Amino acid sequence: MSVKMIIDSTAGYSQQELEQLDLTAVPLHITIDGREYQDGIDLTPREFYQKLERAKSLPVTGAVEALVFEQLFSLRLEEADEVVAIFHSSRFSDTCQEALKARSRLVGPERIHIIDAGSVSLGSMVLINEAIRMRHLGASGGEIAARLEELKQRLRVLVAVGSLEYLRRSGKLSAGGGLLRKLLSLRPVVSLTQGNLALESQSRGDAAACQWIAQQLVQEGFDPVCPPVLGSAQAPQLAAQLEQCLEETAGITGCGHCEIGPVMGAYVGPGSAGIAWVAQPKA
Repeated sequence: MSVKMIIDSTAGYSQQELEQLDLTAVPLHITIDGREYQDGIDLTPREFYQKLERAKSLPVTGAVEALVFEQLFSLRLEEADEVVAIFHSSRFSDTCQEALKARSRLVGPERIHIIDAGSVSLGSMVLINEAIRMRHLGASGGEIAARLEELKQRLRVLVAVGSLEYLRRSGKLSAGGGLLRKLLSLRPVVSLTQGNLALESQSRGDAAACQWIAQQLVQEGFDPVCPPVLGSAQAPQLAAQLEQCLEETAGITGCGHCEIGPVMGAYVGPGSAGIAWVAQPKA
């Protein structure tokens, strides 16, 4: 059975990669100080972070409307037997809900498989890469969807953030005033699990933060079928340091790479880097 795949722009693929991998990415709407942009269309990651540093309020992510999905699903079902649609966590926007609404309005909804990744950016990319691999092996849309639903329960994302200021402004991270001021002088590490952000560690310096992340990966193990993905928010040196640490500590090479875009970037801010991987299943 032939399968077409639809994702959203938060996954971080370049236009060239989208074409090579036969992926369709729908752009999210990002509002910054009252002005609306389309992610990846008239707003690049670099431009976003420049605007974020000057923004008076936290950027707002707008969902893709159901009508857009109705048209896109109909078009792709004319080209293939099934559609697999993988979108970022519903905790960040209503995009996944709008896609479900669109599917319910179409004839043959069983041919459309919608997955809420429970993650965003580098986390979503791990699942999408596995979906691409399975499609190449001839899996059906239903088989791909079932596999991703299982994998996302083991999906891990850890990011060394440049500053907790953006998380503080968003209200996504709770901490007492004194604790927060103390953490601002450290290199905090946050996790993203099923759309929930949480502070996991505070390290003095980049090297210590990278080492802590690598140790977590060693403890949980990683599924070798699903290569980890490194993400960077305008922090190439930190990403390179983390990649080297992962190789030396955990023996991991061949990671995928993505640029952390507006949706996750609005919370972690510039100067952040992290990794997403699928942990080994528990015995």
